[in-house]
Amino acid sequence: MGAITLAAGLSLLAGLLTPIAAGVIALRATAALVLIHPAFGLNLFTSRPSIAFLAAVAGAIVLLGPGSFSVDSSLFGLREIIIPQRLAPEITADSHEHGIRSLTNLS
Repeated sequence: MGAITLAAGLSLLAGLLTPIAAGVIALRATAALVLIHPAFGLNLFTSRPSIAFLAAVAGAIVLLGPGSFSVDSSLFGLREIIIPQRLAPEITADSHEHGIRSLTNLS
């Protein structure tokens, strides 16, 4: 298990197969939280809050993907997230009195 975690860490550091490497690290950190039960303390590598933070950051990297200076972006191109614009719903005088919004302009 240590060799897999080390390989995932090196892959994440290089930016190669980033979602897979971050997923392995997130699963390993979650397993450490559940199975090992590290104590609360000031030691950065064995305290529960730091391991929970590691799992959360690795999970965020899984969802967001690699950065622009990673090997993944060189090999596969950048991933673009497009958020479509929404029109504001119309509020009529009748619906405004009752606190209800008209949903006619939600394209």
